[in-house]
Amino acid sequence: MIEPEQNTGTSVRFEVHLFLCALVLALFLLLAIILFAIPWAKNLQLNLFINFLWLLAIYKLIFFFAHYYNKNFGFSLQDGTIDEEDYRNGDAPLTHAQMYALVTIFCIYIFELFFIEAWLHKLQLVWRPFWADAIINWMRDNADTLSNNNKWGIITIIVGSDNPLKRVFPDGDAFLRSSFSNAALFFSFFRLVTFPVIVACYYKVLGNMIDGLGMDAINPGKINPRELGNHKHVLWCFFLTIPLIFMFIGATLMCTLFPLALNVLSMISVNAWLERFGLYFTCPIFIIFAMKMMYGWRQYAKSHY
Repeated sequence: MIEPEQNTGTSVRFEVHLFLCALVLALFLLLAIILFAIPWAKNLQLNLFINFLWLLAIYKLIFFFAHYYNKNFGFSLQDGTIDEEDYRNGDAPLTHAQMYALVTIFCIYIFELFFIEAWLHKLQLVWRPFWADAIINWMRDNADTLSNNNKWGIITIIVGSDNPLKRVFPDGDAFLRSSFSNAALFFSFFRLVTFPVIVACYYKVLGNMIDGLGMDAINPGKINPRELGNHKHVLWCFFLTIPLIFMFIGATLMCTLFPLALNVLSMISVNAWLERFGLYFTCPIFIIFAMKMMYGWRQYAKSHY
């Protein structure tokens, strides 16, 4: 049985566990960058296959680490080894579900590196199976541009004046006609599918910690209807909600439906991916803040009306 530390009102213990686990997983990510950069074979498809084996090996090591952590430190709220109050206050290690959520995030990141370093060569796909072509064609058929507005468009291709791609592609139509768009649309589809998964995993891992770091203080759902002068708290929460909603919309669109804003620029090279990783890392956090705030207003409405 895990013996939790005494509750000190902080989430230090959880943060320490999270930091150490993230550090180990970051080392696996660094290992992936190094291995995928090595030219294992002159034949590009053979090199892709070898790197795919490395990808599977890294995944194996990652899940071995997750299993080791869960066996020795992790816990489940259902087994009763950790008090739920200690868990909510941050005086507990990662749960089994939180650990696997954290692992899922890093597995997605590592696959992106595999795609950029191994699957691409000079920004072209070295292997295009029929299902990849089907995805690319589906994305292209459902792409909106300024001159071609599809009624059921999934993504929007706009080359902004401040976008580095503007030097190569004058508009979205030129981008879609280029051979570069094949890899870009394929990568954009991957992020379109995986970004909601990343947000869900972030929420699982960081949800309680975000509350402890101050979200509870600005959450309208925590407002006591019997508290005198709570109208000031309501007004403060309202003014905070507006920018959070804009952040929610902007982060979601940038990471999914407007691929040229972030996703396509990130797949140009590993350096480009690393340069934009900070933005891609923080977008889910802003989304979680906004989700918690909007859910808090729902709780506020239920308790007051």
